[in-house]
Amino acid sequence: MRYPTWTESFTLLAICFILYGLMLPSSHEMRERELRNMAKAWEPSIETEIADQNLIRADVDLRGIWSRGSRRGGSELEIFQTDDPTVFRVRFWSGSGGGCEWQTTAKREGSRLTLANPVADIWDDAFKSFWIVQVDGKDYLVPAPSVARFNTEVASTEDWHYNVFKRGPR
Repeated sequence: MRYPTWTESFTLLAICFILYGLMLPSSHEMRERELRNMAKAWEPSIETEIADQNLIRADVDLRGIWSRGSRRGGSELEIFQTDDPTVFRVRFWSGSGGGCEWQTTAKREGSRLTLANPVADIWDDAFKSFWIVQVDGKDYLVPAPSVARFNTEVASTEDWHYNVFKRGPR
């Protein structure tokens, strides 16, 4: 029996490393798993109210696409009407190079939209509900974890648009 040469040993080792690397999850799969685990671990916290009650709207038509962020690093919420005017089908999508998609339903209770299941977006926020608001004649959805920042920034006229979902694709 002969022992393999250095070249043969190196080739065999390289093949093993390549096969091992092919079995590892991609960065996209790892980020998707992280977002899904974040949504699974979501627990309700104390809800923050919208400070300026004049911004709250209960009569907004929610159907359509709502988004926040950019095409490369944002989230999108697509809302479809069902037979019940207070219940919607929802597709939530977050991230492009490492995100995921959820299909769920949502129930509208006045100025709140509450998802049946929590979702997580690429800003590491997990949430289940939105406030429906109108600022300067435009409709927005404010996710529950962003309400405190929204209240502070809209009151000081800072750029609060990063904290909300606006109507229409990015």
